[in-house]
Amino acid sequence: MLLLDNLEHLLPPPQPLPLQEQGVEVITALLQHAPAIKLLTTSRERLKVQGEWVFEIGGLPVPPGDQTDELEDYSATLLFLQSAQRAQVGLVLPVEERRAVARLCRLVEGMPLGIELAAAWVQTLSCQEIAQETERSLDFLAVSARDVPDRHRSIRAVFDHSWKLLSAEEQQVMRRLSVFRGGFRREAAEAVAEATLPLLSALIDKSLLRRTAANRYDLHELVRQYAEAKLQDIPQEFETTRDRHSAY
Repeated sequence: MLLLDNLEHLLPPPQPLPLQEQGVEVITALLQHAPAIKLLTTSRERLKVQGEWVFEIGGLPVPPGDQTDELEDYSATLLFLQSAQRAQVGLVLPVEERRAVARLCRLVEGMPLGIELAAAWVQTLSCQEIAQETERSLDFLAVSARDVPDRHRSIRAVFDHSWKLLSAEEQQVMRRLSVFRGGFRREAAEAVAEATLPLLSALIDKSLLRRTAANRYDLHELVRQYAEAKLQDIPQEFETTRDRHSAY
């Protein structure tokens, strides 16, 4: 059994390039010459090799509604509480603050890094303020810890890395899909974002787009905010996409 965690950062340079061009041939060579080997890899992108079994990892479970009594029973809120305790030992949260913790974890959809980055602010802000700032700006989720890799010091750094791995066409579709809130169907993506089926499939393979059980697609809210900022950086495309969305 060979474990390869965070595969993009283990492959040799040059970077950034799609996984197919970075050295997946090393993986296929291992499988061909050592047929008894088992590989367990984590990656933002599917390897697309024969025999690959894909297990999609979502966010940690979050409490429904405004439930506050059993935050410790949900992995997302438990992670926040544990991280907050490290930042401020002896921290005790009243009901209103516990409700804000649940709201925050729903905002980041259980994303562990987002939760840890948010919890680092408990020395400076209340949990209600942390939730408000997270909702207001993606750049709020950042820390300056010395022992954290640069790519994990902010949510923006994580998304910047993924963005650089996209082709120009994939970036354009991602920007335009950000106008949808609450998901969309394939026909809407094609009409508004000119998203072809191969492009949708490529974005799913790269963990930036999700297909739901209801045969719809959606973006993680933080990913949507990031892509929306990219769209707003191009005023003409921003206006054109909004017009298409309104017309559809």
